[in-house]
Amino acid sequence: MVMARCRLHYLGKAATFNLLYAFPLLLIAARHGTLADIARPIAWAFTLWGTALYLWAAGLYLIQFRQLVRTPVVSAG
Repeated sequence: MVMARCRLHYLGKAATFNLLYAFPLLLIAARHGTLADIARPIAWAFTLWGTALYLWAAGLYLIQFRQLVRTPVVSAG
């Protein structure tokens, strides 16, 4: 059996990191006060960067999938 190998990239992990910081900051930003005013732009920055990185990672995975599907399978035997 021939196993295909895909290269691992860390964009998805970076996106997860961003969103793990974004969600609690968005909860803080939903309140009123100075802390909320400080947290709001930081939370949205983490949210937008995390979303963009997830979309970028999805695009790379689709490219890798397409390359994998187009590669001919060679059976050993």
